[in-house]
Amino acid sequence: MENLKLTIFQDEKFTGYSLEMEMKKMLGKINYRLVSMSFEKVQQRYVFKKLNLIDIDLTIEDTGTETRDLSDLDHFESVADIIIEGLENLSLEFYGIE
Repeated sequence: MENLKLTIFQDEKFTGYSLEMEMKKMLGKINYRLVSMSFEKVQQRYVFKKLNLIDIDLTIEDTGTETRDLSDLDHFESVADIIIEGLENLSLEFYGIE
């Protein structure tokens, strides 16, 4: 199992349920399963302005036949791309992933 931390800008369209369903659907396309998801609303100071963000912790599991590791940059990038595509489907703005 792998852990990812995703950060998005707060939006009135955000619901935990819709994000969870979209992540399950998108991760399934690349043979991953969403094990758990939690989120927390945070404020981060950026120069003279406060950013209202949502930190999302995802735990995912590889369901494919070959073992893949997110420490491999190419593989991490493919997982990040599918997550960002899911956020775009929900019209949510991406801030960062680690």
